[in-house]
Amino acid sequence: MNKAEKIYRYTDGMEESKQVVKANSTTFYYAFSKLPDYRANSIFVLYHFLRQLDDFADHHKAAKFNAMVDVWYSIKANSPETQLGRNLWNVFDVFNLPFYDMNQMIAGQKADLYGAKIQDINDLNRYCYQVAGTVGQLIMPILTDYDVSKIYENINHIGIAMQITNIIRDVKEDALSGRVYLPTKLMEVFHVKKEDLLKEHTDKNLKALLKYLADYANDLYKDKKVVLNFIDNRNAKVSISLAIDGYHKILTNIEKRDYDVLDSRVYVNKASKLMLYLKNSIFQ
Repeated sequence: MNKAEKIYRYTDGMEESKQVVKANSTTFYYAFSKLPDYRANSIFVLYHFLRQLDDFADHHKAAKFNAMVDVWYSIKANSPETQLGRNLWNVFDVFNLPFYDMNQMIAGQKADLYGAKIQDINDLNRYCYQVAGTVGQLIMPILTDYDVSKIYENINHIGIAMQITNIIRDVKEDALSGRVYLPTKLMEVFHVKKEDLLKEHTDKNLKALLKYLADYANDLYKDKKVVLNFIDNRNAKVSISLAIDGYHKILTNIEKRDYDVLDSRVYVNKASKLMLYLKNSIFQ
């Protein structure tokens, strides 16, 4: 029995995960919905589980978060009791995904739940790896039959870049929730205070700090080509390229607005998403 046949045994039970992705992340759904069903459904199940972890951590729902962690423990013990747990167990089993990356993801979400302390760029890298780099390292074995362990660092760089993009875009939204992901030492260097994150408009000091992080992220996005070269399926290559470009486009739009992110949320509109899809479909 091949990978597709093993996953197809649970296709019906995976429909809920597909709908969760479609409702909560159009960029993510748009990128991966074109894959063969067994790959797409596996990624949607993974996203569904990670989304719940993230939501419960973001909204300080410790009991529900810990319940999801218990589901993960049951998966590691080969005894999942929920439908989502059984689906995720199947995905980890079929694609031989490493438990380590999910353990690190959970550690990053716990930092969110109990208050992430990011002092410097090293702390930022570690946090971004835990909540985003791990996602790439879990998704890549689903997308390709190649051994991706050789490019874990490159995959991690892309994840860090995407998470930094989120941090820049959501700096005010996070501050309103009592969270600051900008490294404390960088805030000191650029003379940025917490109250500056809640203003109506972005002042020049905060813009300078955000530009510094954007330049750092742009450099990491360059690893995209290395990652794409390890994907053997063209549709999968288009999907991951579209996902990366969707986030990179958000950062580009922020740069075009001169880093004024406090007055409104920056996003990628449907026309831009279509252009990204056409570009990737033609040139990959």
